[in-house]
Amino acid sequence: MGVRFLISSMILISFLTMGQSAGDPNQLVWSFGTGGVIVDVSVFADVNSDGEKDILVSSSDFSAYLLDGATGKKIWSFTGGSPTIGSFAVRDFTGDGNDDLVVGFSKGVIYGLNGVSGTKIYEMNLGSRLYSLKPLEKTQATKLVLLTEHSLSVVDASSGRSIWANPPTYSYSVVWHPRESIGVLGDVTGDGVPDVITTFNAFPRLSDGLTGASIWRDTRSCLGPYSGGSPSEQEEKRGASVEIACRLLPLPDISGDGYCRTKEDVSSPLRREG
Repeated sequence: MGVRFLISSMILISFLTMGQSAGDPNQLVWSFGTGGVIVDVSVFADVNSDGEKDILVSSSDFSAYLLDGATGKKIWSFTGGSPTIGSFAVRDFTGDGNDDLVVGFSKGVIYGLNGVSGTKIYEMNLGSRLYSLKPLEKTQATKLVLLTEHSLSVVDASSGRSIWANPPTYSYSVVWHPRESIGVLGDVTGDGVPDVITTFNAFPRLSDGLTGASIWRDTRSCLGPYSGGSPSEQEEKRGASVEIACRLLPLPDISGDGYCRTKEDVSSPLRREG
């Protein structure tokens, strides 16, 4: 059998088998279309025990889907009333021995779902618009990092309960690259918890993943305030403060100190507070 791979376009996800030679063409195994833009695709657990891991899809059509990895058929879907920001597998918190998941919606609500059935276990209202949602740990996540209109926070994946929250030093009205404006780095502080890098008001900042305390903040804006042009013109006419969030691109350890870096490190080291 050739190499198998997923292709995600704006509204369609396809699963193909790549031919092993020039005379062995690629073959479409299955495809699945949503009613909106696909914002996130990830491999989930094998919930139906057919030997193939299943596929988790987040779409702007207000829904998250779990698809059969072998056939592409929908196992379940969950609708949250606003565009989906992302959905991620987390450590089993329902006690059935299978991974569960958390899905976030732009209106500022996250849901904890049973991974097998898609049943809602908990609902947490964040109180403001949600821009980005990411697991703090790479595997078997127990915590999630959230960026909302009013705060950066880490929450318990099993309950949605806030562990810490820091208000940003700005008021968001328009954000560009919002899903890429937070990232998880290695454990810089050595406390056993990965740390969080953000672009508050386009100023890179590293926060302690355990406590939320600021480790350093760069005093130079990587992009600066956005002035004029679509889509922010209407916001500016109403007198809103419009800022751009930088896109964070994690890199391998390029300085040899054992820690990964971000794109900003390529040009110059970031200055630390204190």
